[in-house]
Amino acid sequence: MKITLSIPESKEKKLIKAFGKNWLDQDVNDLGPYLTVKQIEDVKRFQEFLDKHLLNKINKECGPFLNEKHILNSDMAMTFLKNKAKKTTTKEFFGVLFLASDGKIIQDKTMSLGTIDKTAVYPREILKEALLCNSVFILLYHNHPGGGLEASRQDIHITEVIHKALGILEIELLDHFIITTKGVMSCRDSHNLTIWNMV
Repeated sequence: MKITLSIPESKEKKLIKAFGKNWLDQDVNDLGPYLTVKQIEDVKRFQEFLDKHLLNKINKECGPFLNEKHILNSDMAMTFLKNKAKKTTTKEFFGVLFLASDGKIIQDKTMSLGTIDKTAVYPREILKEALLCNSVFILLYHNHPGGGLEASRQDIHITEVIHKALGILEIELLDHFIITTKGVMSCRDSHNLTIWNMV
């Protein structure tokens, strides 16, 4: 299936000047002053097509060997995620590793794909997926396309919300990792969160 996007060259130059060469990664609402309503709709459809393709690509990264992998500690998780760090995109994505009681990876799923600096996270969808695959433990991860390895206030907040929700279902959140092309950071080890210290 081939999808093309027709934007006049003069408008594209203005978009590149305003947002850089990756202007297509911007939220469509930010493009309003530069495009007509029809062009914004075209861009939205084009972005949805690209996002779907990118999500499929990210979710296939582990290939047929996924069920042979086990994660038994933070170091093993970081090693596993370093692969994803090398392939991180210009868009922020949020994923979950669903684990069995022995640390076997049941599923590695990218739950959402956003813009260059944000992505929507729906705890309800994570809980639903954890129950469907009978997961005992989960690991969260998301990328920072800008390269920063520090957890933001939003990162900390969503981790606390998901940790609390999973606790009700007796599913343990082991960690939340931030991945970039520079490396991987564990929120649990960075002392940005106190939820794992609570007894």
